[in-house]
Amino acid sequence: DGDSGSDPEDLFNTPFIAFQTNFIGGLFNRPGNYRIYGWKNMTEHTKWIDSGSSENTGYGFGISFDQELTDIVGVFARFGWQNPEVYLAGESFSLESSWSIGAQMGGEPWGRENDIFAIAFGQAIPSDDYKDAGANLKADPESHLEAYYSIQLNDHLTLSPDIQIIWNPYGGDAALGDKAIFVGGARAQIDF
Repeated sequence: DGDSGSDPEDLFNTPFIAFQTNFIGGLFNRPGNYRIYGWKNMTEHTKWIDSGSSENTGYGFGISFDQELTDIVGVFARFGWQNPEVYLAGESFSLESSWSIGAQMGGEPWGRENDIFAIAFGQAIPSDDYKDAGANLKADPESHLEAYYSIQLNDHLTLSPDIQIIWNPYGGDAALGDKAIFVGGARAQIDF
């Protein structure tokens, strides 16, 4: 039936409610965005430790910011947390929190003022209740590193090759037992 109830007749029976507040300001006379957000999922959730308890609510919050430090350097950070005691029926994994940090730099120093290089690191951290519910689970944090270079080819086309490395996928409990996953990709942006 989905995370928040996909049947239109049940739309208001199990709503997914979210809010976000964005403060636009900055530090050091530089622009920045600061966000606080929260959510509540009224769909019935089951407790990891007490699987007979299925009338529980999922909820969580997060904070994030992005801040320009100089004309060519910016940084960001994000943190999110959710109720670690519950999960949705049909799901087999539960995060308690996640965080990430990163930075980007414009290409002016190497003569490419419209290009951007960015790098970020973060972790997804499983809940203790999830760990305690599975006798053979490692349930360690999963770590992510991503880097991309955005190349503006002309006024209408930007290409961004991207690489991601995931250590300890699925908290060390991935079906294939992978130690690390490497993902390469590319994005294209066409502006009219």
